[in-house]
Formats: sequence, C-alpha cells, structure tokens
Amino acid sequence: MIKKGMLSFLIAILTITIGSAQNCLPSGITITSQSQIDNFSINYPGCTNIGGNVSIENVSNLSGLSQIKSISGNLTLKLLIKDLNGLHNLVSIGGDLTISGNFLINNFTGLSSLSTIGGNFVIENNNILQNVDGLEKLTSIGGNLLINSNYELANINGIKNLKDIGKDLVIYANNKLETISGLISVTNINNDLVIHGNPLLLSLDGLNNLKSVTRDLKIKTNDKLNNLQGLNGLLSTGRFFEIETNKNLSNLIGLEKLNNVYRLFISSNESLADLKGLENLKIVKENLHLFANYNLLSLNGLENVSSVDGMLQIQSCNSLKNLTGLGSLTKVGNAFEIYNNIGMISLDGVKNLNSVGNTLYISGCRSIQNLTGLESIKNLNNTSLTVSYCDNLKSLKGIENVDPKTISYITIELNPLLTICAIENICNYLRDVETSAAIRSNNSDCNNRDEVVSKCGVLSIEENHISSLISFYPNPTSGKININVQSECKMYIYNTVGEQIKELKIKTGLNEVNVDFLPSGVYFFKPEKENAFKIIKN
Repeated sequence: MIKKGMLSFLIAILTITIGSAQNCLPSGITITSQSQIDNFSINYPGCTNIGGNVSIENVSNLSGLSQIKSISGNLTLKLLIKDLNGLHNLVSIGGDLTISGNFLINNFTGLSSLSTIGGNFVIENNNILQNVDGLEKLTSIGGNLLINSNYELANINGIKNLKDIGKDLVIYANNKLETISGLISVTNINNDLVIHGNPLLLSLDGLNNLKSVTRDLKIKTNDKLNNLQGLNGLLSTGRFFEIETNKNLSNLIGLEKLNNVYRLFISSNESLADLKGLENLKIVKENLHLFANYNLLSLNGLENVSSVDGMLQIQSCNSLKNLTGLGSLTKVGNAFEIYNNIGMISLDGVKNLNSVGNTLYISGCRSIQNLTGLESIKNLNNTSLTVSYCDNLKSLKGIENVDPKTISYITIELNPLLTICAIENICNYLRDVETSAAIRSNNSDCNNRDEVVSKCGVLSIEENHISSLISFYPNPTSGKININVQSECKMYIYNTVGEQIKELKIKTGLNEVNVDFLPSGVYFFKPEKENAFKIIKN
C-alpha cells in the first residue's frame, strides 16, 4: 500500500510534469550553442510543447531535442549540420518552418514524424540538398510552401502525401530539379502557384490531381519543359495565368480541361508553334495576351473561345500569318490590338467577331495589304480606330461594316502605300465636322482629312437629288438591273471601300446590265457628272 504522503508527492511531480509539457517556454527560445542543445532536457524537463518561436543557429547536432513534439510558433534552422536527427518526435509546428543556408544537409530524414505546419514552409539556399526525404508524414501546410535556390535538389518525392497548401506554392531556381512528382496529392492551391527558373524540369507530372489555383499560376523560364502535361486536371485559375520564356515549350498540351481563366499571358516561348491544349477554353474573363512567341504559326487551340471580356492583344508573333483559330470569338470587351506581327499577311480568322469594347488597333503589320477578315465587326462601342505603320497596306477594305456612329476617334497614319481610305463608313464619319481624326503620312488620296473627304465624293449618296434623267430597277437585284438614261454616258461601279470594279458604257434609253459577276453586297453606280446611287446585290 502506498502511504498517503508518498502518493501526494507523486501527484505533485506528475502535475509539475504535465504543466511543463503543456506550457513550457511560452516566449520561445533562441539556441546559439551546442551546450543549450545538450542540456535541453535538464534545463527544461518534460518540455514537449514549446509555446513560442524556436530559432537554432551554430550547433553541430540536434540530438538533445528529441523530447519536443510540438512548437506553437516558428521553427527557424540556420545552421550547418548533416541531418536533423533529434527532431524525429516533432509532430506539428504552429507557425513557420524555415530551413535555409545549410550547406551540409542532403535530406530531411530527421523530420520523420512531422505532419502539420501551420504557417510557411521555406526550403531555400541549401546547396547540397538532393531530396526532401523524411517528410513523408507531412499532410498540411497552412501558409506558403517555398522551395527556392537549392542547387542540387533533384526531386521532391518526400512530400508525396502533402494534400493541403494554404497559400502559395513556389518552386524557383532549383538548377537540377527534374521532377515535381512529389506533389501528386495536392488538389488545390489556395493562392499562387509559381514554377520558375528550373532549367532541367522535364514535365509538370505531379500536379495531375490539381483542379484549381485560386489566384495566379506562373510557369516561367523552365528551359526543358516541352508541354504542360501534368496540369491535365486543372479546371480554372483565379487571376493571372502566365506562360513565359519556356524556350522548348512547343504546345500547351496538358490544359485540355481548362475552361475559363481570368487573364492569360503567353509570351516569349521561342519554340511554341500552336496553342493546342486550350481546346476547352471558352471564356477569358479579362485579358488574353500573346506576345513575342516568334515561332507561333497558328492560333489553333483557341477555336472555342467565344468571349474575351477584357483586352485581346497579339503582338510580335512574327511567324503568325493570320488569325485562324479565333473563329468562335464574338466579343472583345476592351481593346483588340494586333501589332508588330511582321509576318502576318491577313486578318482572316475572326469571322464571327462583331463587337470591340474599347479600341480597334492595327499597327506594325508590315505585310498586310488590306483589312479583310474584319468584316463582321460592326460596333466599336464609342471608342477609337487606329491603323498605322503597315508598310504594304493599300486599302481599308475589311472594316466597311463598322457603324461610324460607334467610332469616337480615327487615327490612320504612316501607311506609305495606303491610297484607299474613302470607304463609306469612314466617309460618313469624316463628313461630320464635329468628329475627330488624325490622318497623315499615307499615300495620295489618304494623306489628310481633306483628301479623304474629297475622294468620298465618289460614294456620296443624296437619294433626294438623283437626277430625274436617270431611273433604275429592280433594287435589290439578284442578277440584272435596268438603267434608263436620257443621254449616253459612262457609268462606274464602286464597292463600299471606294474601289472601282467596272466601267460601263450606257446608251440612251433602257439598258439591261448583268451584275451576276458581282458578289452579294452593296455597290455604288456613279454616272459621269451625277450623284451615285446605291444598288444591293443579293
């Protein structure tokens, strides 16, 4: 039988031990010498849960810390040791875990019990770290996971059971990293995902179960990456999706399930030939930028995009010949900018685009001769039209269906071969003296506003002032038109962009004119010394 006094003594000892285990070091501890490690169990008996931050520097081993099971604050390890043995009973860290600047460690086998980190997990500048083995029990990180500048790191397979990342996942400048397959259990990134500057990374396999990125997704400067296989489960990104400067990236295969993005930036991927992989993308909620992809041959992959709610910008894609691939696009909510694509020969490919919400801007496309391909655009929503620096442009044909009432400002400049500016809608816009326009440094008939307005006389329609000496019917016509004149004259047929299609010799009396040769559309018949009249060919 235990005597009453002895029992009281044991209870007191147990109470002290439990109290110590629950409440030790509430203000944390900074360890800067090996003696503090070696004497930890003596100085802090029963201390398994440290209430504050722990910082450890300038020690040779961590063996004396084996009693620690949890740290409520941060754990910062800035030291030169070969392993983390001594922390093998540590299960949870409430704050950040930082392992930085350790030039001797090559794995994390000493963290074999660690399951949760409440804050950030930072692994950076560990020069001979080869893998993160030892973290197999880690399932949750409340903050960021940052794996940066570990020059010998080849894989991250040790975090294969990690499921939850509370904020950012950043994998940056790991010069020998070939695979990220250790991310296989991650399904969502609750902030940014950044994979940047890993020159030997071969694929994104490991992200196969990732379904969403709440904010930004950035794939940048990964030189060996050939496609985006591994993102096959990704459905959406919350803000920016940047694919930039991946010099061997040839397509976007791997993004087949992506159906909407907020902003999509695809730039400076020198081997990118097409956009295959984006076939399921339907809506870009803000901007779509294609910039300096010098070997991009087509926009195939974007064929199901129906709306870009912000800006659509295609710039300096020098091998791109046309806009084929944008056939489903009906609306651009902000600016539609096509510029400095020196190999582009036509704007064909946007046959269903009817509305541009801000600016229609065509500039620096040296090889296009006209603007055909833009015929479906009718509404600029009271914004500007710019056509400039197109060295071989001869005609504005292609924009004749834009309602001049939806244009707020016109800039037509520095197109040295441009002679046909007097198309019907431009003429109607310029005839209003209240409208604003900058027209300069083009070819004859298109050098300034007065020249264009003068040339617009060809297309002038004053239906109440058509001479009583001329009559015509039927209108519309499907094949023939009867023209009755009082005296012989010449008559010219123009299209809506002011190009003369044909010269007719009209005899006195009734003339039957066959117009089967004309495609369906609107035409102007202009007798000598008389106002033109409009004919619609069905």
